Amino acid sequence: MRLHNGAMILDTRIVNPSSPSMATYASVRIDTGDDVALLDPAIISAIGATPTGSVMVMGLDGRVYQAPTYTLDVDLGSAGYLAGVTFAAVDVSDLGVQGLFGDNELDRGVLVRNGPAKSFDFVVAEPSAGAPSPPNYGLAAAALVTLVGFGAMAWAMVSS
Repeated sequence: MRLHNGAMILDTRIVNPSSPSMATYASVRIDTGDDVALLDPAIISAIGATPTGSVMVMGLDGRVYQAPTYTLDVDLGSAGYLAGVTFAAVDVSDLGVQGLFGDNELDRGVLVRNGPAKSFDFVVAEPSAGAPSPPNYGLAAAALVTLVGFGAMAWAMVSS
């Protein structure tokens, strides 16, 4: 986890749940204004994932289009493991990352940004079957901060 020019970046390992040995690393930017997680199509292709649906998205260029969705797992190392994250295949490389994490994913954990220290922390607050247990930060200790979202917007109009 790191801050880059004020943006909160998570260094993740993206896992194909159908074939857990198929995994790769990706940097994802926390985007509190986004309802849907986005992931570069090249990352999805690298782990051999198959589409699970589709969603209408508005890309960084303002264009609205239908993007395929993929249900993948996200390994955050000591911060925890998120099983079953739905990503829309959207190129966000103009933001310097391979993906965006939206509110749906953040709702599954605790996010704390420490402005004076120029740091942040995110920890998964739900257990996932077969995943290592995250550290116990204690939800009461977290002062959740509402942040302004970045970059692309996406909304769910999911079709299977």
